Amino acid sequence: MPASIRYPLPWRRAPSQRRQSATVVALLSSRRRRVDRQVESVTILHQDHVPAEQLGSGRERRIIHTAGLMTVVIDFQGGPWAEPDPMHTHPHEQITYVASGEILFISAGAQPVRLKAGDLFAVPPGIPHGIQLLSASARLVDSFTPIREDFLKP
Repeated sequence: MPASIRYPLPWRRAPSQRRQSATVVALLSSRRRRVDRQVESVTILHQDHVPAEQLGSGRERRIIHTAGLMTVVIDFQGGPWAEPDPMHTHPHEQITYVASGEILFISAGAQPVRLKAGDLFAVPPGIPHGIQLLSASARLVDSFTPIREDFLKP
């Protein structure tokens, strides 16, 4: 097991523990989003069954969450941008995976970093950060803990 993983992996738990934790995940996930199918109590969702929310010109996001973790898939179009988005902060931990495209990641007190598909960044709570789209389009996959209640309000 890699040294960076500090917790027991679900598949290394006793069978009774595995089943219980997988059932909890399925129940929590299915409360707000359509469940396509369940395989041994694990929730499976297909992208076209998660509603897309338009965030303005060239931005669309899909949100899925459990009680403690939120994943947001954001699609950006209309790049490259001449300027970065304004930096923002939030009280959540964030990890973002660049699924496609190229961005410039900007964080307070650090040099901007060019990121491409396959790269990721992690932002602790309260740190100002933002992005600039460098390619024509990009897809980012954000994970937040705790969940962003502000994203769930109409």
